[in-house]
Amino acid sequence: MMPIEQEAYSALSNRAASVLGNEAISQLLPAQANLVDEMLDELLEKHNGDPESPSEEEIKGIYQMVVNHILPTNLVEHYQNRSE
Repeated sequence: MMPIEQEAYSALSNRAASVLGNEAISQLLPAQANLVDEMLDELLEKHNGDPESPSEEEIKGIYQMVVNHILPTNLVEHYQNRSE
């Protein structure tokens, strides 16, 4: 597989922001944002570097998986408060 250009990663990130909306993106905690970014990178690789190929449902699914199942906001905040 050919290496994926940085522009493709940026294009998919911009597309994800458009699909999800600025409010949803701004409410992500840093750990959630990092995980969403990593999962979007993997999605881009799955789609052979074409940032237009992933569906809106795939992008929304990544967001939902992170904020509702893998790193729910209330769980992350709970552990952050315990360590303070």
